[in-house]
Amino acid sequence: MIVQTGNIVPVAKFVFPVVATDHRFRSGQPQEELMSKYEPWRRFLATMSADEIVVTFRQLEEMASLPRSAHRDAQWWNDEAGRKRTAQARAWLDAGYFARPDMKAKTVSFRKVQGPYSKG
Repeated sequence: MIVQTGNIVPVAKFVFPVVATDHRFRSGQPQEELMSKYEPWRRFLATMSADEIVVTFRQLEEMASLPRSAHRDAQWWNDEAGRKRTAQARAWLDAGYFARPDMKAKTVSFRKVQGPYSKG
């Protein structure tokens, strides 16, 4: 279950198929970039209107698998300005949220971006 400003929303409602990014070339022409592995997260968050959404690592893994580093290292969740955007950070930032993990509880709090945000 996902808690959204006091309401409980079943996570299964927001499960999307996962497609990996493929940057290979065919016949000397670049292929069209496929959907990011974390696109299901962006789509899920884009449907939310709450200022804060708390989800468990397990719920996120139902949409796209998490690497071991996401479970061990809070820096995997880093979305600070001035850094090159990772695929996972682009997913939640493009949906208008910042991510703040709670490594002990194995949850992530997605908070709405307030003010101007530049996609990096």
